[in-house]
Amino acid sequence: MSSVTDARDQTTSFSYDGNGNLLTSTDALNQITQRAYDVRGRLISTTDALGNFTSFAYDSVGRLTKVTRSDGSAMNYEYDPAGRVAAMIDPEGNRSTYTYDRAYRLTSLTDALTQTTSYGYDAMSNLAIVTDTLSRTINYQYDDFNRLVRVFYPPATTGEAPLFQTLAYDAVGNVTQRTDTAGRTTNFTYDNANRLVAITDPLSQVTRYEYNARSNLTALVDALGQRYTFAYDPLSRVTAMTRAGMTMGFVYDEVGNRIQRTDYNSMPTNYTYDALNRLTKITYLDATTANYSYDKLSRLTGAANINGTVNFAYDKLGRVTSTTDVWGQLIEYTYDLNGNRTRMSSGGTTSALYQYDPLNRVTSITDAAGLSVNYAYDATGKLISRALPNGVQTTYSYDGLDRLTRLQAVGAKVVTDNAYQYNNAGDLVQNTDLGGTHTYAYDVLDRLTSATYPRTTNYQPFNRLVGTSTASYVYDNNGNLTTKSENGKATSFAWDFENRLTQVVTPSSGSVSYKYDALGRRIQRTGSDGVQTNFTYDGQDVMKDVNNDGSTVDYLNGPGVDNKIRQTSTVRKKSTALYFAADHLGSTTALTNDRSHVVDELTYDAFGNGNGSKETRYDYTGRERDPLTGLMYYRARWYDPQIGRFISEDPIGLIGGINQFTYVRNRPQNLRDPFGLYEIDVHYYLTYYLAKQMGCFTDAEARLIADADQATDENDETKPSAGLTARQRWQNESFHALFPGAQEGVGSPELWKQAIVGRTNYVGLGRYLHYLQDTFSHAGYGSPLYGHGFDLHYVDKTDSDVEKAVRMAQSTWYALQEYARAKDKCGCQDWKDASWGVVRKFAQASGGPDWREISQDEIENKRQILDVPRR
Repeated sequence: MSSVTDARDQTTSFSYDGNGNLLTSTDALNQITQRAYDVRGRLISTTDALGNFTSFAYDSVGRLTKVTRSDGSAMNYEYDPAGRVAAMIDPEGNRSTYTYDRAYRLTSLTDALTQTTSYGYDAMSNLAIVTDTLSRTINYQYDDFNRLVRVFYPPATTGEAPLFQTLAYDAVGNVTQRTDTAGRTTNFTYDNANRLVAITDPLSQVTRYEYNARSNLTALVDALGQRYTFAYDPLSRVTAMTRAGMTMGFVYDEVGNRIQRTDYNSMPTNYTYDALNRLTKITYLDATTANYSYDKLSRLTGAANINGTVNFAYDKLGRVTSTTDVWGQLIEYTYDLNGNRTRMSSGGTTSALYQYDPLNRVTSITDAAGLSVNYAYDATGKLISRALPNGVQTTYSYDGLDRLTRLQAVGAKVVTDNAYQYNNAGDLVQNTDLGGTHTYAYDVLDRLTSATYPRTTNYQPFNRLVGTSTASYVYDNNGNLTTKSENGKATSFAWDFENRLTQVVTPSSGSVSYKYDALGRRIQRTGSDGVQTNFTYDGQDVMKDVNNDGSTVDYLNGPGVDNKIRQTSTVRKKSTALYFAADHLGSTTALTNDRSHVVDELTYDAFGNGNGSKETRYDYTGRERDPLTGLMYYRARWYDPQIGRFISEDPIGLIGGINQFTYVRNRPQNLRDPFGLYEIDVHYYLTYYLAKQMGCFTDAEARLIADADQATDENDETKPSAGLTARQRWQNESFHALFPGAQEGVGSPELWKQAIVGRTNYVGLGRYLHYLQDTFSHAGYGSPLYGHGFDLHYVDKTDSDVEKAVRMAQSTWYALQEYARAKDKCGCQDWKDASWGVVRKFAQASGGPDWREISQDEIENKRQILDVPRR
């Protein structure tokens, strides 16, 4: 195949050597990617369109020994006499080692701190036991078809019986029943095409799914009988979504780019793309626009709207080296050889320096004045202490399941002290703090049923709250709250074309308005009192407030998001520093001064109603509370703690759950929702595309594989999260390659073994592919405790490293091909016959900025590039 020309007449061309190896790829903008091979046909280098190279070295028997990147950093590999990877040395020289048994099964992994995790197997080579670095064990049981049926977790305290969960399957390997550690059962029903048609929860509430002949989802009916329907064109692209008689419509161009969306309010938005199908312009009904520009590697370099422009610069490895925001504020970053951020500066002045241990965990953050925050971890990577420069030290204690049992901060006196207790489902049932004991009760769906302030509520169709005992609510067709009436007085809410809150007008307390940049971040707040505040960001966290009276507030942020360490307020050249203390949710519980004295204490009910603070707007779960409205800014939308719900729908739609208004599934004491979004572009859509392209999987089979791949991020027994428990860290490591020794392209032998046993096990194959794909994004970045840390979602974006994304797709293809061969499936195409030009376009398409998860529009755009049905 020498070229591919799409329906927009845009051509990608390819050249090959005499052995059929791909030498060059030239895209529609004449940007060239080159490959080179040695005499044995092994890939020895790749060079991207900007001249950045990656080289590969091999030993005498053809094993990969070294991968060198453009900055000179290298990953090295060593092997045992049997050819198995025995050691991996990262660019900083940190060494992880691996051992195996005679059956080539991994038996131990020793990290760069010489901490060892060991693995044991049953007679069928299924993983039977994992012993962690604290000598605790997780045990696994399998049925006669080698499918996982039971998992035993370590006891919470010594002497207690271990908790376990169970799974049941049908004859073709679909999970039909899941019983959790509290003994509660969820059932799954499938049709003859192995499509999920019903989920019955522990309350016997049923959610149903309907499909057309092409297996496109045509209807979803929730437990209340509320029906959501979907219409498709002949290419299986969604053209309409309808609920309660209201419809959102979509129009596409020749290659599947969405060029128009008409929302439920009948407001059209138009989209423009360049020759590489990258979104370059959004045009709204009022003729305002958002514009986006890219470099030759499809990395976002500029994002502009009516409120200003944000610019980005990158190094040779695709890491952001600087951003300039709409206010002209320049933020710069430097990194170590492992890609960890080592310095951040603002306006040319160093703001923070970062140090890491050999496992790439933050050990200290030092500010411009030389004051340091220090972190310590236990052998399994859990945070056990944080020491602030004002003398306040916070310690963290855990039970055998790694659940936080005590959090104590002590300075000049005890700042905060929380003791936690849990039920068998892992729900927090008691929190004893300095103010006394709080207890919580839950139903069988883990929803909080007792609250500090009970209220009477009723709901209108499609989950919009229309009334409490004292207030009534009105929404527009998009699900945005427009009016709240209470005691005869009305508060009005205005929204932009992206369903972002732009203004709130109260009946007697004035008004407030907000502006956003082209990345969707709130950049300005203006009150009717004349106070205007501009916000400068480090990724998705505010690092500075600038007020129109000249006063400023600077923030020192910790790893991840919503992890404020300190704020420094400056008024007329006088600065005041306050340090944050937080609880298990990251909610601010106290502020201390530079002498560790408590200057403010904050308390909350279960859903975030609090006593308020005059010192900071960062309180419940570390998010921002507006002083006028009491609403809390959760980035993608706004949350009202008075009713415990968001005031607009989840922007990712039904992907986030049928009820698009609930906050953390009504589990406010156990979960956080800093964004409210998550990604499926690779794990579902790319997997489905590749399985279909291969030619040996039916459409139904491709759907099963892709759905199992994506469900690994969704199902309770496999999904990733902060590794605060042994169970969760095991899930992070076992299904998502979130551990320091993860290697790019090296799949999980245990998951592969489960996948190939039996006639077909597409659920097992999907889980294996998920792990394999995650090795490309998580190798060198992943931690079972914190995940990506300061890297946020950068590593999950295909456009952050297009060549790596293509390698990921190739590995997925080879794994699918290997599975098909193992099952004697015929008709499989060879790698060189696949539509890799389409895959490259998919990889180049934007997944949004690094600091947020992919949006619904970005998912839809990437899906349309692949031209596959909507999930």
